[in-house]
Amino acid sequence: MFVAENHICFYATILGIQTKKVIKVSDIKNIEKKKMLGFLQNSIEISTNHTSFKFTYFDKRDSAF
Repeated sequence: MFVAENHICFYATILGIQTKKVIKVSDIKNIEKKKMLGFLQNSIEISTNHTSFKFTYFDKRDSAF
């Protein structure tokens, strides 16, 4: 995940499956720290008017947040 001037971008390849997300900064309504499985504190959720994106498995979630 990286932050550009007008977008937050994400790219990953896991088991040969590519995932790409580009979120306009102007569309973001909320960014929250979240828990995965109710106890693992390693997720960040980005919400827009239309949908939300949950990014997990951060080694240092608080630093990324």
